[in-house]
Amino acid sequence: MKAKLWFSQLSKRMKVGFALILLFIFGGIGYLAVRTQPEADSAEAALQTATIRRGDLTITASGTGVLEVSGEADLSFSQSGTVTSVLVKAGDKVQAGDLLAEIDNTDAQNEFDLADQNYMELTSPNAVASALGELAQAQRTYDLALYKLEYLISPDVMYWEQKIAETEQTLETAISQLNANPEDKNVSKQIEDSQSYLTFANSMLNKAHIEYDNVYTFDHFVKRKDGKSYLAIPSELEIKQARFAIDDAGRNLAEAKQVYAALTGGEIPEGTSIPALVAIEEAQRNLEKAQTNLDGTKIFAPTDGTIISVNIATGDEAAISTAIAMANLDKPYVDIYMDESDWGKAVVGNPVEVTFNSLPDSAFTGTINSVDRELYTSGGNTSVHATALLDSTIDEINLPIGASASVEVTGTHAQNAILVPLEALQESDAGGYIVYVETADGVAPRSVTIGIQTELYAEVKSGLDKGEVVITNPTEIQ
Repeated sequence: MKAKLWFSQLSKRMKVGFALILLFIFGGIGYLAVRTQPEADSAEAALQTATIRRGDLTITASGTGVLEVSGEADLSFSQSGTVTSVLVKAGDKVQAGDLLAEIDNTDAQNEFDLADQNYMELTSPNAVASALGELAQAQRTYDLALYKLEYLISPDVMYWEQKIAETEQTLETAISQLNANPEDKNVSKQIEDSQSYLTFANSMLNKAHIEYDNVYTFDHFVKRKDGKSYLAIPSELEIKQARFAIDDAGRNLAEAKQVYAALTGGEIPEGTSIPALVAIEEAQRNLEKAQTNLDGTKIFAPTDGTIISVNIATGDEAAISTAIAMANLDKPYVDIYMDESDWGKAVVGNPVEVTFNSLPDSAFTGTINSVDRELYTSGGNTSVHATALLDSTIDEINLPIGASASVEVTGTHAQNAILVPLEALQESDAGGYIVYVETADGVAPRSVTIGIQTELYAEVKSGLDKGEVVITNPTEIQ
């Protein structure tokens, strides 16, 4: 009441001035309130967030491709001549071993018949019987050579000479084995036994020589002439010639055995110089060559497949060039070329999606089945080369071989993974990653383990759970 009385007693000018003062005071307060509110709102809006969710993450790589078919083969005659028959046309399906075409084989057949006749004569039953007879004769000659030397030097001397030679050979072999394996106790024992036996055999040989000089020579080499007796001991030359005769007879016997064995199903020793075996080898080579030439007058399908093209006709003079082309059209594949930085995604078994340039609205699937270990180089550029088998046949694709395509290769895949936006990640001083998570007490840093990454998201191996909220502009945190 007093305030109203006081204000009513003021002059008009004072009332206006007083009103202006109040307006200025309350207006400033309002201005400060309005100005302060956006600053507070701006501080709150500076931190952006994202909610952690689960999802699938796939790393892919792009490349180019070319349609190819497996089992592609360019077939030709290995001989020249006039084409006498063509049994297929483009588009025909054939099986391995099917006759596709042939040329006049008169000369090749004559060559084969002559080579076959020559080989058969050298390996015929008569040739086998002859070889058996030569083997028997070689055995008799060898036995007689042994008997003669035995008579000249005595059976005892010959026996112990043979035993010493056999033991020395055994000892030499055992020493070689021991050098290769010094810890082999069995071989060491064999060496010890052989050396002991050699000492014994040499002593027995000395006794045999004494017996030879004192008894054997008088029993076998006393001659009588004109009523007189004299001792005709074999000379060193006679004994040496007898030893040479055994060596020659032994070689002939070994050769006869090899020839007979080869004619009765055995193998011819590699590098043999035995005339009979050399002749058989040459005849066999000639027969094989003639067979190859005869086979070269025909074209057979090497595998199951489809005829792609036929470039000959009956009556043509066939040259040694591609006459028929075939391939397995049931298993088309794509030659893939990718940037070398995508090497880690080119893994056998990884799926691919192929879009041919001529069929931009159709996608074909497949799987990588091979990856070159060496980079492919062309025009100074390098790339990874791989192949992928397609799940469709060439008829289903309905495009020519060599059609170009774009290829998407699926690399690493994480299914139902915890995903975090890449902008929420910060590298830690320890080399890992941290994120800032909203908690009941405010924003707090947390270490996380990261798996695969795409351009937008990263897989979280540990450190975050679905539903948590992270800051996506952590650089704004003061």
